[in-house]
Parts: sequence; C-alpha cells; structure tokens
Amino acid sequence: MTERPQQPSTHSRRLFFTAGAEHFQMLSLSQRPDGSIYISGPDLAESRWMEIVAGNPPAMRIVALPEAGKLSVHGSGVAHVRRANSGEAELRLVGNYLSNQPGQTLGLRHLVTVLPTQPTHLPASAANARLSDCSILAHVLKPYVLVFWAVPATRRLTVNVTAGFHVDDLESVPPESGFGGFALRTHWVVWFAYRTKHMQRWPTHSHLCFNDGFHTPILIGTGEGACHLELRRPEYSLDGDQLRIAV
Repeated sequence: MTERPQQPSTHSRRLFFTAGAEHFQMLSLSQRPDGSIYISGPDLAESRWMEIVAGNPPAMRIVALPEAGKLSVHGSGVAHVRRANSGEAELRLVGNYLSNQPGQTLGLRHLVTVLPTQPTHLPASAANARLSDCSILAHVLKPYVLVFWAVPATRRLTVNVTAGFHVDDLESVPPESGFGGFALRTHWVVWFAYRTKHMQRWPTHSHLCFNDGFHTPILIGTGEGACHLELRRPEYSLDGDQLRIAV
C-alpha cells in the first residue's frame, strides 16, 4: 500500500481508500489551533468501539454507540466519544497531550486503530475534488487494519513505521503492509496499514480503539471474524530528520 503525493498543511482532510478507479471515503479529520484533532466517518454511528478494560492481560469489550458524533482527541490529552445529540461523553480517557498549553510544546501520540468495514461511501464532492483530499492506495480492495499517530509538524520529517508480528499470525512474510501520512494544522498524521491471517472478509461494522496515546492497540486475527487485541508501547527514535516508529 502507498499514498497519494503529500498536499500542503491544512486544518482538515478527507481520507479515501483507493483501489484502481474506486475511491471510497473512510474518514474525515480536522485540527484546531490548540492541537485538538477530531475524527469522524460516514459510518461512525454504526461502528463498534473496542474498550480496553484494566487487567493483566487487559481485557476488551465491544461497545455500540449509535449516536456517536466523532472521536475528539484534545490538545490537553483527553480523548472521548460523545453522543451527537446530547454531547454526553460515552467513552473517555486521559492521555498524552497534543499541545501543551500555554507553552505550545507539541506531543506525539497514538490517535486511533481502525478495522474498517468495506468502504462504500461516495460523497457528493468526489475524491480529489479538494486539494486537501488524500488517499490510501491499494492494489485490491480488501480488509486492512489502520493505525494512526499524530506527529509534531515542527519540521519536515521522513517517517518509517515497522511492526513486529509472530510468523504464525501472518499470511505472508513479510506481511502485507504499508504506511504514509498527511499534514494537518500542527501535526502530521502518520498511518500504518497491515493484514494478518483470518482477515479475508470485511467485518459487518467498523471497529475502532483509542487509548492513552502512549500505548498502541494492535489487532491480530485469530479466526474467521475474530481477533485479539495487543496493547503495545511503541519505540520512537529520531535521527536528524528521520523518525522511526517501531510497534
């Protein structure tokens, strides 16, 4: 997988999944001057949220939020999903900041991990109609897990993402994967896409998981329509203008 050429920094983006001549919108992302990032999607109200329950190992429960409006990751580090109508927070976690007001120090954090259902949404304004549109390009339209991080855009960086998997969990070695990114107002959003075994069919609903920003939820297929969640602590290393994310 790869991406469309990078566009200039902007306060909002539409993210598409592109295979051949098909361009389906998956997400919309926007960022305010205080660093807060908001993530929405055409099927968010029908999506399922994977909530991590404390324990050793941590457990997972799946929650339906039929009135979910968007995932909000605030500059302060608070992340939550609210009901669109009432504004009531259903899921809420405190984690690493995106912008440390008033010092304006920018933070690096995991945003969300997504196992999407088959994308079908064709917006009225077609893909690439806006300069801010960006795409994840694939040879074939098939299921991938998508992991997103916010990286401070204080200077131009070359980002490399690697992930470790047990060979028994993979269909091929190396696994089918790819990464890329796009700029928002104060951060780059870096994405990593991968597949494991047992990801031959799309789930009925998109599944999303966010955490404290320090840890990264990784999904591993365990059977037809089943997976388990691993909560990993990524390693970030910066060498000049080369940033490496290893998860």
